[in-house]
Amino acid sequence: MACYAIYFGKPALAAPLAQRAVIIDPLTAINHWMPGGVYWMEGKYDLALASAAEYYQMDPESLMAKEHFEV
Repeated sequence: MACYAIYFGKPALAAPLAQRAVIIDPLTAINHWMPGGVYWMEGKYDLALASAAEYYQMDPESLMAKEHFEV
């Protein structure tokens, strides 16, 4: 999923997969970050930030989440 969106520059192909991951397993925090990566690649920065914030709220101890939200 991240490969399509970020490395291959194909966020439109990754978007359905990212949304499906949230639907299948909404309790896994990283699944909420993945749609944010797609939004970011599409230039939808407000949606990307909201997605990342949800990830941070679910798992504030995650090193990746801390990197983006803690100063």
